[in-house]
Amino acid sequence: MLPDRYRIRHDQYKKLIPFPDDTVSERTVCFTDVDLGFTANQQFRLFDELVAVPAASQLVYKFTATNPLYVILRTINIWAGGRKYTVVPADGNETYDPTGEVDISDQLYPTNGVLSGDLITHPATGVTVTRNVGAGIFSSTSKPRNGTAVLTDGNQNRASSAYTANGDRGGVAGGQSFYLVFDHIGSSNATDGLFMIVYNEEIPT
Repeated sequence: MLPDRYRIRHDQYKKLIPFPDDTVSERTVCFTDVDLGFTANQQFRLFDELVAVPAASQLVYKFTATNPLYVILRTINIWAGGRKYTVVPADGNETYDPTGEVDISDQLYPTNGVLSGDLITHPATGVTVTRNVGAGIFSSTSKPRNGTAVLTDGNQNRASSAYTANGDRGGVAGGQSFYLVFDHIGSSNATDGLFMIVYNEEIPT
């Protein structure tokens, strides 16, 4: 553990922090959200496996945030089929059929199992996530806020993979929801792959 003079709370990372130093009274210390969320035990990961998702179906994740959060990483790794992935706000302009929704909030895991400071247990995330698969279950008149795409080589069901990481961070206010929508692209093959999203959360202390 770092000495107290080097420890820093999440809300202090852009402030001038006093150091008990004989020569310098104040120093500006820069930390990234990634560093702070991880060390403060306020960073979480959703990891999910895409198994034979039918080509005619959409795959939709719905995130609901109790506290403000910052998405810092999204990765898709696909070895069969192809998917276009977009981030769409839940702003009332969407048409969504929740039939078939499954709560997968138990797949939200802390990224750091080492407790910081005086913590006895890891803080619990205030995010809930549902997963839904079906044909034509989601549409919106709002423009997507972000996205990426992965398509296997030759559109064939072969042991090749494409990896896409989107490091563009995005903030979501507390009490808001958003959708991660996977639409099929390419061949008629079902989609097999892995998906992960990592976020920092402002958990009240």
